[in-house]
Order: sequence, then structure tokens, then C-alpha cells
Amino acid sequence: MRPPIQYARLQERFRRGSALIEFTLVGTFIFLPLLAGLASVGMNMVTAMQAANLNTTAGQMFSSGQWDAGQLQTMLPAMAGTLNSTSPGVGGVVILSEIQNTSNGYTCTQLTPITIGNGGATGASKYCQAGAVNPPFNMVVGQTAFIAETYYINPNLAWVFARAGTSNGIYEVAVF
Repeated sequence: MRPPIQYARLQERFRRGSALIEFTLVGTFIFLPLLAGLASVGMNMVTAMQAANLNTTAGQMFSSGQWDAGQLQTMLPAMAGTLNSTSPGVGGVVILSEIQNTSNGYTCTQLTPITIGNGGATGASKYCQAGAVNPPFNMVVGQTAFIAETYYINPNLAWVFARAGTSNGIYEVAVF
């Protein structure tokens, strides 16, 4: 028969070992996936904020009229920062449009889309399409709206970007 003190010490050692195993299992199957998901969502948010900032800056530059199309073609990719990646399939497009409501109806003038990065995205304006103008709001005669649209994709984060299976990128629009 063992003395009770040694048996208690042995029991305590087994309890510590089982606690370590439980902690390892919980850490492996709960905390690591949670941490990985948090990192992915964080990277998505940073990318979305950069795309929104680029879109707003492009719209402000376009609507002020101080820069011509050639200057915008060279300045925006330089301002894109980490969005201007050379990796295959990573990149975006900035589409700048001007919609005017004249007495004859709507007219749309569009700049050549500006490619950001390695051309991972292409697209057409949601508001100015071949012969059809769909303004973002009701405009009075004589009113002009400047629209900046940015679409950006990154295949490395496509599973995070997917919105209910309809898209694999970030779409931003700003109206000035």
C-alpha cells in the first residue's frame, strides 16, 4: 500500500499533464483558426481602406480639373502604394466619368480606365455604359457629376473578398 502523500503527488502530476493536453488541443483547434481568420479580415480591411482612399483621391483630382488624363494615368498608380503590386492577377482599375444633364438628356464623358498593379481587374463604369447613362441620383438640367469607380482584386484574399459568391474584389464608388 502506498502512503497517501505520494499518491496525491502522482494524482497532481497527472492533472497537470491532462491540463497541458487540453490547452494544446484548444489552442490548435480554436485559437489558431481564430487568429488566422482575424489576420485575414484585418488584411482585407487594410486593402479596402487603401482602395477607398485611392478612389476618393482620384475623384477629387478628376473633379477639380487641375490634372489632365495623362497626369492622372501616371500619378494614380504611383499613389496606390501597396495596391500597385506586380504579382500576377493582383491589381485594379480606376474609372473616372463625368455625367452632365443637358436639355437634350444625359451625356457622359469617360477617361481611359487607369490600371493599378498588374491588371488583375478590368471593368466598365456602372453609370456610363455604351450609349446608356445611368446617373447615381436625379440630376437637374445643367448639373454635372464626377464619378470615380475603383475595382480591385487580389487572388490571395479572394475567399475573404467574396460577398455571398457574387464577387471576388473590392468595388468603391465616389460621386463629386
